[in-house]
Amino acid sequence: MVIKAENTKLSCNALNIGYSSANLLVENFDADFQNGKFYALIGRNGSGKSTLLKHLAGLYKAIGGTISLNEQPMSKFSAQELARKICWIGTEKIDYHFLTVWELVALGRHPYLGLSGYLKNEDKTIIDASFSKMGISHLCKKYLSQCSDGEKQSAMLARALAQETHIILLDEITAHLDYVHRHKTFDLLSKLASETNKIIVLATHEIDLSLKYCDEILLLHNRCIQKIEAEDFNNKDLLNEVFEGLIS
Repeated sequence: MVIKAENTKLSCNALNIGYSSANLLVENFDADFQNGKFYALIGRNGSGKSTLLKHLAGLYKAIGGTISLNEQPMSKFSAQELARKICWIGTEKIDYHFLTVWELVALGRHPYLGLSGYLKNEDKTIIDASFSKMGISHLCKKYLSQCSDGEKQSAMLARALAQETHIILLDEITAHLDYVHRHKTFDLLSKLASETNKIIVLATHEIDLSLKYCDEILLLHNRCIQKIEAEDFNNKDLLNEVFEGLIS
């Protein structure tokens, strides 16, 4: 049985983000993210992709404009409330070497635990289902210190599934995966968005996979973001402008 997430409205209005008002990375960004859609955020290194995701996750305060969740400013929500609605996975190195993969994935249930901190049977069922969906059940007893970078990234994605948020924000989650697992991960995220009504935004350099699996492309270049339907996107001139003529 597929459980659909409730409709969640994530919006940006005249958003300015960056290091200062004189050194912006993104300027005047307006967007209403749609439930059930998978977005690819594409741009050069240093263009502001990770910074934008961190703002959407409520981790940073905007220099100008607003980010709202269900028509309320992001600042109105507590950390626990945000953790039940938004899952953020960044590029930071995983240093929890003495945790098992199962224990890492179980951290996704933390926003739902009471004062006791104990996992209920329902939580354990959700955790096990996340392993199955990612196809990594064989890793559950393995220590993170024994895992490859690709295995760690798969575990982090399983943790995101266990967190059961309405919005999932991912930064280069496929960076250390092989060709087959990159395709499988994009396919999984695409189906997860459409089948469970989630908003999923992935910052990535995988242009070909983004065009194949994503619903919309957010192309970040020169402080501006162009929002383009992936199936209609055939403007190689625009991509070559961003990536210096290297798109064939």
